Amino acid sequence: MVRRALGRASAFWCHPFGGGACLLSGATSEEGGTDEHDDAEHDGEPGHRGGGDDGRVGPGQPEPRAVCTAAGDRRTAHLAVRRRRPERRAASPAFHGVSVAPGPLTTMAPMRWPSLIAHRGASGTHPEHTPEAVLAGFALGADAVEPDLVPARDGTLVVRHEPEISGTTDVAAHPEFADRQRTIRVPQEAQAPGDRLDELSGWFTFDFDWAELARLAARERLPQLRPDSAGRAGGPLLRFIDLLELVRPLRTAADEPAVVVAELKHPSAFALLGYDLPARFLAELDGRFPVERVVVECFELLALLRLRELGYSGRLVLLASESTDHTALRAAGIDGVSYDKALLLQPDGVDLVADARAAGLGVLTWTLRPENAFLAERHRRPGGDGAWGDWRAEYAEVLDTGVDAVFADHPDLVRALLAERG
Repeated sequence: MVRRALGRASAFWCHPFGGGACLLSGATSEEGGTDEHDDAEHDGEPGHRGGGDDGRVGPGQPEPRAVCTAAGDRRTAHLAVRRRRPERRAASPAFHGVSVAPGPLTTMAPMRWPSLIAHRGASGTHPEHTPEAVLAGFALGADAVEPDLVPARDGTLVVRHEPEISGTTDVAAHPEFADRQRTIRVPQEAQAPGDRLDELSGWFTFDFDWAELARLAARERLPQLRPDSAGRAGGPLLRFIDLLELVRPLRTAADEPAVVVAELKHPSAFALLGYDLPARFLAELDGRFPVERVVVECFELLALLRLRELGYSGRLVLLASESTDHTALRAAGIDGVSYDKALLLQPDGVDLVADARAAGLGVLTWTLRPENAFLAERHRRPGGDGAWGDWRAEYAEVLDTGVDAVFADHPDLVRALLAERG
């Protein structure tokens, strides 16, 4: 349980949606001035929405406990958890000033981690997060699929990489939604160190009800790197409940039940807008999909702890791009850590994985991709960013660290390499 109530941001909406900045809640349109949709339909303040079972906060309801930023505080919703010295590891760990009591360890029957996770489906060959990508991921050998979850205006969880959807849908081709485009200003003093994001423009899921988003078609997010995928007809967008229905009857090539590894995107930022993503996630999951076939991941520790508080008994994974205090993390009731593969490709990558596993954590890593643009420099080959480099060598390095699971855009490449390795 979270022991220290964290301050709530009033002037700033703290999360980058792809950067690390604090965004002003008073958004402006691209032409300047106040966006009428911001005022009339979603004023950006928690408590101004209807409450109930939909995971949103209404008048009289308690503030979400997953908020982890405050005005003037440069921590972002990506809660980096740094490794502490062994002698400082305690029963009540403190992560970036947030004290947590030891949480309940997962009580479900032990189940092996899905070793190969289709990253947003088979996103190397299909537009990500589409029904075709999901089904292709399992057909190409994946044990699980990873959906990213963001809310629509009505609270529905939508399967999209980010709430800004101009790069992953055809929303710009819909004249009826032209007035939904807006620009969110990002003051320099509110940005995290290293950020260079002055503003973010586009169309955002929380400006649309699901019935409106359902009229859009998905498109390839990286058309220059993946022209073949860009040439495919865009499929429909999915709600989380649609994806659960799609995956529920599926079995893997090893005749195991297919698994869903769901990422909650920016829950503390959405809490400031009135959305309780952990509560909404549980409401949509309830009765639709076996919890033992679900893994929840997030960059925010507090969101994972909130899921435990709400009674979620499935596996929880902290996403991290920096090394983590593994003993403290496990003591808090977290089941696994998912590291940026760049950490595993460093000289001490094997030790990092071994330390996490010794603490009782599963270790996952993201994301295996064959294009030069995503490979470590030593594995790149001539031909430009879109050409495939020596992906076999990089994948082998990652697998040799002893990780339990990998995320991959091309599951078939990993499956073939695993078969070769025996």
